Amino acid sequence: MALIDKTYFVGLLSIPNLTTAEGVDAGLENSTELTRYISIYEPGFMQMILGDLYVEYVAHKAEAIWTTIEGKLKDATLFRSPLANYVFFNYYPDLCERNTGVGTMATKQENSELVTRTRLVRVWNDMVSQLWVDDGVLDYLYENRSAYETSEYSLPSWDDIRPINIFGL
Repeated sequence: MALIDKTYFVGLLSIPNLTTAEGVDAGLENSTELTRYISIYEPGFMQMILGDLYVEYVAHKAEAIWTTIEGKLKDATLFRSPLANYVFFNYYPDLCERNTGVGTMATKQENSELVTRTRLVRVWNDMVSQLWVDDGVLDYLYENRSAYETSEYSLPSWDDIRPINIFGL
């Protein structure tokens, strides 16, 4: 079972058509596709923050040492999670472009500006902030590394988990 669901995609992470109203074409619903993306990107996210320890996490998810990590990855009251940011960061570009029989297309808008990159930068940087804030999961893992690391498994360096900008720098 996934750590998050569509309820975490609100505010900055808002995705259109997560539910359908009666009489609306169910083909417009993005909920099924979002659930698929959560299933695809959750393991990669967990491996990014746990490194080699991901193997131990998968094998012993029910143990308190791992449920503590899961608890630090989601706020069920505010519906906020760095995992949701990571999924959104990977899902949203695909949502904005569609494959057609003649190529990849993006919706053309009059009197508007495409701000996908700016939004994605904000989403990524918010994820980084959530991971590193006091008592965030990376801060917690670093402070408690002796409880997680073994001679066989160690935590990653997290060098790639840093703020970005629209220029990719």
